[in-house]
Amino acid sequence: MISTILMICAAIAPAIVLAGIIIRRDEGEPVLRKWLIGSAASGVVAALMAVAAVMLTLPDFEVESFGGAMVDTFCRAAIPEECFKLLMLFLVAKCCERFNEVFDGILYAVCLGMGFAAFENIVYIANAGSGWIFADIMRVFLSMPGHYFFGIIMGAFFSISWFDIRKRTLNAFLALALPVMAHGIFDTILLSAPVVEYGGLLLLIAFFFFFKHLRRYAASLVDSRLAL
Repeated sequence: MISTILMICAAIAPAIVLAGIIIRRDEGEPVLRKWLIGSAASGVVAALMAVAAVMLTLPDFEVESFGGAMVDTFCRAAIPEECFKLLMLFLVAKCCERFNEVFDGILYAVCLGMGFAAFENIVYIANAGSGWIFADIMRVFLSMPGHYFFGIIMGAFFSISWFDIRKRTLNAFLALALPVMAHGIFDTILLSAPVVEYGGLLLLIAFFFFFKHLRRYAASLVDSRLAL
């Protein structure tokens, strides 16, 4: 019982920390706690919907090559996960009477992404058996920051599309397309590194460069939306 509680705490604590970081950056009208919790819960719903959609519609893909890993990560992870995240973000924005500032899109999208990541973390750790600590550490430093960055990108462009009607269609498209591309590339490099016989080290180096630039891009989006 104690070990189960410890596993769950280890799975969700990083999500709470990352959500807290973006919440503290909010310089506008205070956001009601119930909507932050509701956004996180919406992330769990998005995760369940993505899992159900993939299991019901897609086969398992071979991941023994770079191309196979790319097909698998885009079709079974990046596309369905980001689509359902965006759907839930739209519903949150539609229902929330306090969605009235540009930064709110980032705030709710990150909280939603952290709910998604926390649920995903629990599933991965629960299936890791005795190696759950290592699995949790890997996800804390790789997968969970990934969902954090994807949430920032989605939320930034979603907010612009929500408040600015001049380029609404373009920004709504970017709110989905850019997180899908970032998520797909992120997972492809990470998943294919162990199976590419001679290029694994190069792919790992490429992954850390991509991670670095993704972090910088996400930070620039936060700063630009705060300026607005």
